[in-house]
Amino acid sequence: MAGISPKMLIKELKDLEAIGIVHRHTFNTVPITVEYSLTDDGLTLKPVLDLMKQWASNFRQKIEKKVAILNNFLKTRALKEFK
Repeated sequence: MAGISPKMLIKELKDLEAIGIVHRHTFNTVPITVEYSLTDDGLTLKPVLDLMKQWASNFRQKIEKKVAILNNFLKTRALKEFK
């Protein structure tokens, strides 16, 4: 998973398992395979997470537009300074 170290991911998943948000299932394979799934309590978070995902997507689009405008401004300004 991008953006998080394996050590931190394991810690977070253990915490979520401890409070009943995720269920951990291990498979007797070599190496051991571990699968996580949402518990019934975890599933109640899905509507909230879906809204947060939509908000993040909308916010990201806003930020990307502002960054593009700023980059265009800076590029135009730099070109004027070098003429």
